[in-house]
Amino acid sequence: MEQDTEKKALDSFFSAIDSFRGVNTDAKLVREVVNIETWLSEEFYSGPSAKQIYPYWKQAIIDVFNSPTRINEVIISGSIGTGKSTIACYMMIYRLYELSCYFPPQALYNLMSNTKILFAYFNITKDLAGQVGFAQMRDIIDTIPYFQNIFKRNEKKNSQLEWEQSHIYMKPASSSNDVIGMNLISFFIDEANFFKGDGLQSTGSSINDAQSRAQELYNSVRTRGKSRFVVNNEDFTFNILVSSSMYESSFTATRIREGQGDPHTKVFEPRIWEVKNTNTYSKERFIVFSGNELIDPMICETVSDVNYIRTYYKLNEVVAKTPKEAIADITDYDIKKRFIEVPMNFYTDFKANIIRSLQDIAGVPVSAMGKLFSNREAYAKAITEELSPFIQDEIVISTNANTTIQDFFRPEYRPKDIEKKRFLHIDQSISGDSTGVAQCYIDEIVYDNYGIPSPRIKIDWMIRINPPRLPYQIDLAKVRSVIQWEEQNFGISFGLISYDTFQSYEAVQDLEKSGYPVKFRSVDRTDKEYLDLCDLYYQGRIQHYRNGIYEFELFNLNWFRAKNKVDHDKDKHKDLSDAVCGSVANALEYPAIEEIQRERDINIFLEDRNYDNINNSYKKDRDELLSGFF
Repeated sequence: MEQDTEKKALDSFFSAIDSFRGVNTDAKLVREVVNIETWLSEEFYSGPSAKQIYPYWKQAIIDVFNSPTRINEVIISGSIGTGKSTIACYMMIYRLYELSCYFPPQALYNLMSNTKILFAYFNITKDLAGQVGFAQMRDIIDTIPYFQNIFKRNEKKNSQLEWEQSHIYMKPASSSNDVIGMNLISFFIDEANFFKGDGLQSTGSSINDAQSRAQELYNSVRTRGKSRFVVNNEDFTFNILVSSSMYESSFTATRIREGQGDPHTKVFEPRIWEVKNTNTYSKERFIVFSGNELIDPMICETVSDVNYIRTYYKLNEVVAKTPKEAIADITDYDIKKRFIEVPMNFYTDFKANIIRSLQDIAGVPVSAMGKLFSNREAYAKAITEELSPFIQDEIVISTNANTTIQDFFRPEYRPKDIEKKRFLHIDQSISGDSTGVAQCYIDEIVYDNYGIPSPRIKIDWMIRINPPRLPYQIDLAKVRSVIQWEEQNFGISFGLISYDTFQSYEAVQDLEKSGYPVKFRSVDRTDKEYLDLCDLYYQGRIQHYRNGIYEFELFNLNWFRAKNKVDHDKDKHKDLSDAVCGSVANALEYPAIEEIQRERDINIFLEDRNYDNINNSYKKDRDELLSGFF
């Protein structure tokens, strides 16, 4: 069959000048353009790897090229790991195949026959473009018999692909400067959401107003294509955007909204369970609300949860048996799409980290800003019945008074498990802002199914120190005196002490001279430390007594997801939550955890070896015993 196809392709030549998708030109159709179904099904045209394309994506490709109106833009988003970039490659290759069937293809667009026609693959950097998507495209092309025997490229050049006989080229790029002066008929922008600046808030502007590098690139190259490949008022460019779902303010999400209702745009946003084998996933589903500008994403466990969201959208509350029934009558598409039915296989993932699960598993963009932590149930499980070690939750330590932190401990206070290392963080200020101080320790180490150590953290204490009235300031030396006091009175030793700012250099230097392990740590630079803290709550691996100030700060923190930052509103604070977060980060990075892992690995190895020796000895004895019976 493949040989017949190849012979047919080699022998076919049409003397008549046919039209190419409705455009009359002087280009000759030198071989038949097979339809997309044939192209995908025959290895001669699409290569051996095309057999592995998921049915969902095969139908998507067919829908693009069988559309009653010409498709100029394809936007592919959704879950990670579904093969988005690979499918984009096959779409571009089919577009290349279409052009290859005409000579000269330039005549289709009223261009001179020696005009170069360009296909471009864009990524964050030119090197990355050449190593990732472009290399994949080249590898696919080089395995396709049609491109090996009928429409051969210049094999001496791999940094860009050249079909000199038709003046068609394909190259990697990262900016519009890489394609200046070229006739760009088709481009593929990969991972558009990850271009520097995308979705980020610039000074003095909102996240939604921020211009991304991807958008600027898109506008530039799209305009360039339209200036050359519009014939008889019909646009013949073919452009693809591919990106994982991140934020509703991202460039790709914006293009999806702008393309709604446009007959020349196709959008694909599949969930992972829609693309891969559906028998893999449970038929039982749970409902997830993806959030909006005011309501954070949440799992709708009850009908009351759904009614809370319905009220926000000014919809009547309903009486229903299940959350699914409670959303059944919603007809507004913009509201309905925010309720997602997810297979139960992913329930624990969404419970642990709903934002990441929405983006990676469900392929749904989320609001670029939201509350960092809102899980009251997880927080309640972390609270113990213990009293606060302090007689009050906030104090004043002034340069004009002799009081210290230790003066506010309850007389009966005694730290538990004093043999365990302590981890302390000081979120320092002098005047104006408050200072937060918190201390914790690793209560125990538990192991997950993969043998990875997971520390359980216990907070010893936390305290907010408010500044005195001017001209006095917080006495920083008195603040850190609690370290030596704990060491002398309780025998506490420290695994790590940290300060949040380089203005604390004198304090760090003083502690280092006294032999304490100390470092600078800022929980303001990225959201990593705070996300780790939230994971401890989600996973039930943190405990502490109730502190109203800390609780208020934690539940009022804003997470600027697109900026990877955590911050508070102007009228709120996060001094104490920063202190807790910093102390926990110190504990999670303690080198002893890695040592425990290595020790565990060695023990497992020794146990396995001992088990093998016992089995081998048993096998030898068994074989000797059985040999006497034969």
